[in-house]
Amino acid sequence: MKNEIKPLLVTTLIGLFVALLLSCLPLAANTPAVPWYTPPAQGTDATYDDVTFQKLKALKVSVSWNNLSLKEALEDLTSRSQQADPDHLGIKFISKVPSDAQKVNVTITDVPIHNVLGYLLQQTNLRMKIHKGEVVILPLNDANKAKP
Repeated sequence: MKNEIKPLLVTTLIGLFVALLLSCLPLAANTPAVPWYTPPAQGTDATYDDVTFQKLKALKVSVSWNNLSLKEALEDLTSRSQQADPDHLGIKFISKVPSDAQKVNVTITDVPIHNVLGYLLQQTNLRMKIHKGEVVILPLNDANKAKP
């Protein structure tokens, strides 16, 4: 009986140690839930561009926005995406939000643009649509409408 309890005790202690270590990592608190954006089902949105979506996940940037307008943040993100893109084409970020009075606060280092957008959209309570070479920021109720 003693020989059966010892391996069980060791396994339990190792499991508790691993759980404790994982609970100390700040990943869950510092990054939006991934995936936070689900591409549309194939064939349901003719304007959707998967190449642009993959670029959002691949290009890494660092930003430090303190009380920046949404328009300024999107212009900065467009510029940073061009700098990060090996082809220097980048991604164009466009706002279709009626009032651009919203301010954003994001400071993050060396993360995919996808994550930066996650923070930006969380703060502003907006959504996005991905088109060829561009990301359009929309109010929540316009997220499923076709591109104007």
